[in-house]
Amino acid sequence: NPLSRTAQTASITVVDNVTRALKNIIKNCEILRNNRTEIDETIKNFDNRGNIDEALKYISKRLEELKW
Repeated sequence: NPLSRTAQTASITVVDNVTRALKNIIKNCEILRNNRTEIDETIKNFDNRGNIDEALKYISKRLEELKW
């Protein structure tokens, strides 16, 4: 839940189905395993607030599409 206190205060908020999220996290860890430069860049550029904002925009858009 991107609106929860936990999500709002986390360093990295995962807003996804747990099974799908874990598969994607594992896949990306394997891809980045030997690329320290890209790992450092990803960490440096990660914006958790922006991540939450994008998730909320997506949820809002989907709710608009689904409403009658």
